[in-house]
Amino acid sequence: MSTAREKFPWYFEGGFGIIPRRLWKDENLSPREKHILSYFLSYLGEKRYCFPSLSTIAKDVGLSRNTVVNCIHNLEVKEYIIKTKKDNPTYHTKWTEDGPEKITKQSNEYTLTFPSGPGKTVVKSRLKSEVSSKKS
Repeated sequence: MSTAREKFPWYFEGGFGIIPRRLWKDENLSPREKHILSYFLSYLGEKRYCFPSLSTIAKDVGLSRNTVVNCIHNLEVKEYIIKTKKDNPTYHTKWTEDGPEKITKQSNEYTLTFPSGPGKTVVKSRLKSEVSSKKS
């Protein structure tokens, strides 16, 4: 008996993520919030954070950018994620009257925290301190 990955390898090209069944059964999340959280999970790998752009998220999940922004805000309020601003190492040049000016882009980094379950307080406080130290 072959696995889905063996039977349909073209569908799994580019990676995939594991989505806990508990996420689908979580009554604190709307279907759209589950969709966004699942999307973040597909980017994690071994890490607890990811940094897709809002435009990429919106395009990939088929929601408007405003809907994505609202869902991310709700996930923050419900303590499923911590969002931090990061300077992106890439930049572009803007031409001004005084000559070229380098503009550094900022991106969001999303750290997943999951509010329910054993050890919630310890994990959240440790993650918040890790996120804070990464800002420095």
